[in-house]
Amino acid sequence: LLAELQPYDWPIAIEFRHPDWYNAQVFDLLTQFNAAMVLHDKRKSAAPIINTSETHVYVRFHGP
Repeated sequence: LLAELQPYDWPIAIEFRHPDWYNAQVFDLLTQFNAAMVLHDKRKSAAPIINTSETHVYVRFHGP
């Protein structure tokens, strides 16, 4: 999907809801496509503070 969206030059951000997605292989893939990982505060799957995009960041607060 990331490869299909690349020609449009849109800023892409992906939000993961399970902690298993937070690993070096996924971070490398996001970085390769300049896709940001959504940084969020959802308790059971809070995102690590890792910047995978050189051009944009997406921060999302879910609230109490």
